[in-house]
Amino acid sequence: MRLLCTIPLLTLPLTLFAGNWQNLIQGDSLDNWVSDPDRGHWTVKDGVITGKSDPEKKGSMLWSKEEFEDFIFETEFKFVDFIDSGIKLKGGDGIQVNLGNSISQRVNRTASIFAPQEGKGRFPAIAENVHEIMVPNGWNIIRIQCEGKRIMIMLNGREVVDYISKTLPDRGPIGLQVHGNLDMEIHFRNTRILWK
Repeated sequence: MRLLCTIPLLTLPLTLFAGNWQNLIQGDSLDNWVSDPDRGHWTVKDGVITGKSDPEKKGSMLWSKEEFEDFIFETEFKFVDFIDSGIKLKGGDGIQVNLGNSISQRVNRTASIFAPQEGKGRFPAIAENVHEIMVPNGWNIIRIQCEGKRIMIMLNGREVVDYISKTLPDRGPIGLQVHGNLDMEIHFRNTRILWK
């Protein structure tokens, strides 16, 4: 299923979410996160998290220590050249919002949903025309809203995916990925969350 909408940012409802945004990066500290495995893939400086491949090209996930149910997650990300990264929703069995390229498909799948467990192919919801939306080699903003099984994704202020999952867990941490078998580097800043 390929879904694409170009709806202004304000159409994603915020009224169901109370409270203030919580910054998940505190200065030069990763105290809100835990690395799995702890291979030194992740650093933070001046509020920017960098995920980088190790010499053996082993993959790693950086998980939020806190778990979330319904939420709006927002971050700015930047990468150069070919990478395959993502934002994992609600734990290891959750759904991944892709950042960068799909190694298997060799195309940019940023903001698409990677979820082969859904039984609808590897990417059951594809964000189209991301090359027209993204800033090449620059900072881009992604906003992911999860309400129950519904996932809404915005890239640089444009809605690109509105998808109902069958397998998204009810609760879990958020993860950032360094893909294995790939020499890659990705940066995140202004990473924050709003939840019920």
